[in-house]
Amino acid sequence: MSILLLEALSQLKNGACVGGGSVIEFEGGVSLVGRICIRSWELISRMTSTAAGSFIFCRRDGFEAVGGFDESLYASEEVRFSRLLRKWGRARGLSFQILCRAPAKTSPRKLKWYSGMQILGWVGLMVMMPVAVRSRRLCGFWYNRPQPK
Repeated sequence: MSILLLEALSQLKNGACVGGGSVIEFEGGVSLVGRICIRSWELISRMTSTAAGSFIFCRRDGFEAVGGFDESLYASEEVRFSRLLRKWGRARGLSFQILCRAPAKTSPRKLKWYSGMQILGWVGLMVMMPVAVRSRRLCGFWYNRPQPK
């Protein structure tokens, strides 16, 4: 069993944690933009106790109480879920933990599919127009591999 999974199970077993996530790490080498993005997300994740979609754990009662993931969102559903679960847990004296000892590994495929400017443009759109996460078309970047030219 992985160190990360054991750490998450330990957090849940101690009874003081509603759930959480982990810092993440790209598998293989990534570009400068990729390294900046992952370090920026790590800082945001740790400061705001927000889990990345690549690794989330929680108690079942918490998951059910907050209604799970919002299926009307095409992006950032883990951000909303983290916020709701954190609030639900706080009301019961439970913490929401971002684990740092053994990062979750994730694919850098989108960093290979898109340029740094395209990625920054998409992130900018989501920040400037948060309602965009409810649009399948505007979030197509996240789901559709670009066609080779």
